[in-house]
Amino acid sequence: MILTIDVGNSNIESGIFSEEPNDQKLIASFRIGTNRSITTDELGIMFKEMLIHNNVAPTSITGGIYSSVVPPINHSINKMIFKYFNCNPVLVTHEDFSDVMAVRYDEPNKLGTDRLVNAYAVIKLYSTPAIIIDFGTATTFCAVSGRNEYLGGLIIPGISISLEALVNRTSKLPKVELGTPKRVIETDTVRGMQAGIYYETVESVNGIVRRMKQEMSEEKPISVIATGGLSNFIAHGSEEIDIVDDFLSLKGLKILYNKEKRG
Repeated sequence: MILTIDVGNSNIESGIFSEEPNDQKLIASFRIGTNRSITTDELGIMFKEMLIHNNVAPTSITGGIYSSVVPPINHSINKMIFKYFNCNPVLVTHEDFSDVMAVRYDEPNKLGTDRLVNAYAVIKLYSTPAIIIDFGTATTFCAVSGRNEYLGGLIIPGISISLEALVNRTSKLPKVELGTPKRVIETDTVRGMQAGIYYETVESVNGIVRRMKQEMSEEKPISVIATGGLSNFIAHGSEEIDIVDDFLSLKGLKILYNKEKRG
């Protein structure tokens, strides 16, 4: 079994895959909160417990790969994979994509590897040209040309960040859960906040995607793939999103692992 780990600013998402190179079926997945000061042993115990909870024997793990946008935790992740699963960990860097896609970014080493992993997964699993929207702590938009070039993109505040800012910077607005509204003109404060966050995000997605399509000037239709924890939530109201793949990054990591092992 191959352990894939995507370290994000808010969560560490993990997936388990078969060792078979062409098998991209996710066997199990789990998520824990990102703690920049967590130790190797704390991570090891948590990962083993999560695997057992998902009916995966920790001794069945034969390989591990991870990408990270939180450098302070990399050392602990690295040691955890080696110490608790007896595997030599593979850390994904921007250099791992040079033979697959040209990265048209001013400073590729400053680009989050999570965005490159998503683009790589789309090239391998779907079709290009494509726009990838990742609903994480921040919401990122990435463009991949029909020639499999990573063109760049943009970043906006994530849904949770927007909601927290709305609550923290006002005196009378309460904390609310995200919810799918039935209309725009609401007659209740909580429902009004939910509608505001939802439609603000949906319309931002629709507008940004249309502008990106214009700039890309592709002859072929441009696919729009959404991923991240809130992708289904927004895709329900957006006419621009074609595909939702909650585990795009984990699948990309599995394909990268196979590539690395093939040399």
